[in-house]
Amino acid sequence: MLAPWALVDAPGRARLAPALAALVGGAFLAERLTAWHAAGETATRLLAAAGAALRLYGDDHLWHPWQPWSAALLADGWRGLAAALWALLVPAAALERCHGPAVLAALAAVLAALGSAAYLASGAGPLDGPCCDPLALGLAAAAAAALPGERLRWGVAWYAVVAVGWRELARTPLALGAALLLGQAAAHALTAGRPLFPALLALALCGAAGSLAGRLLAARR
Repeated sequence: MLAPWALVDAPGRARLAPALAALVGGAFLAERLTAWHAAGETATRLLAAAGAALRLYGDDHLWHPWQPWSAALLADGWRGLAAALWALLVPAAALERCHGPAVLAALAAVLAALGSAAYLASGAGPLDGPCCDPLALGLAAAAAAALPGERLRWGVAWYAVVAVGWRELARTPLALGAALLLGQAAAHALTAGRPLFPALLALALCGAAGSLAGRLLAARR
């Protein structure tokens, strides 16, 4: 497996970023179990009701106060899940290690609200988004701006049940990872068959806000 696996110099230990990644992965697994009817009739109904409550609705009768944030944790497909998990476990975790969990929590909350606001303002429906692409892009952009000296380690890992080998190939600026994430998110928006304007607006807002927040953190540091 070829992967931009780790950052070189970020100190400390992250806890919030892996917890957010677990929420994204758990929500995605619950949606897949619901779609496959793999959890039994009663469990499938409960999972479907929970999944519907997590999505973002503009209708007052379906609105819940947590939806602007819960909707940003929903991955739209395996490609979106992989991008979100990478953004949370690599750049977002580095941001937490360097600036603390409170900074990461506040930034994630603002970015999620911005992405949801783009969809609400455009009148998009609950099945049109948002997904976790805007949040992932914003966190990666923030980490790239806040930690300009960090480098991604690209390498090849091979497995036999567990990891048995790793060979480093190159080191690149973290900004390259953010740029690749932007390309993936834009391609997803173009090919998902959903309203394009709110998706691109959410990406633009979250990317710009994340970059600005990162610059402010770099200046404070």
